[in-house]
Amino acid sequence: MVINSRRFCNSGEQCSDYFSTTMNTSNRTSAGQASGALHMVSEHDLNHLETALNRGNVPTDFEGKLGNLATQSLLHRSVERNCRLFIALLQAAHEGSFKGLTEPAKQRLLGVLAYVRKDDDEIPDYKPNGFADDQREVHAAAADLGSLLNVFKSWRLCHQVPGLWNKVAPTSPQNSHLVEPTATRALRF
Repeated sequence: MVINSRRFCNSGEQCSDYFSTTMNTSNRTSAGQASGALHMVSEHDLNHLETALNRGNVPTDFEGKLGNLATQSLLHRSVERNCRLFIALLQAAHEGSFKGLTEPAKQRLLGVLAYVRKDDDEIPDYKPNGFADDQREVHAAAADLGSLLNVFKSWRLCHQVPGLWNKVAPTSPQNSHLVEPTATRALRF
């Protein structure tokens, strides 16, 4: 499957070919296949997580877990960063701003996120090496959906990141250099 789209900057020049990529169609079949441990995720777990993400929220317990993972080892931080990427992709697709997510890929990402959210999974998270199984599931999904994730990262850099810079407001005289004066910004368009 080939996805080819272009975005133009406000001044009219081409910004990037962020979607010019060929996605391996084998991702469509592997995306929906769950690995051995994902059978521990219930339909209720999936529905609860999807509902929260569709509302633009990360469940409080899951946000706490991700925050904790972000302060630990490289393995833990890898799980946290990939989960946040999966969440951002799912939310952008739900909002309709990112169009490249297939239903099997969506279900795979939700399954992995719901699995990581569980404390009492294949290797309970409170045990030594308790996140090794979570890391294995996240890594497998990231590898299987690598093309999709790369397209999403490029899309996000082109669409969401510039909007973040426009929202930055100085909070003190030391930060005033972070925001261009409106007149200067307007001249660039």
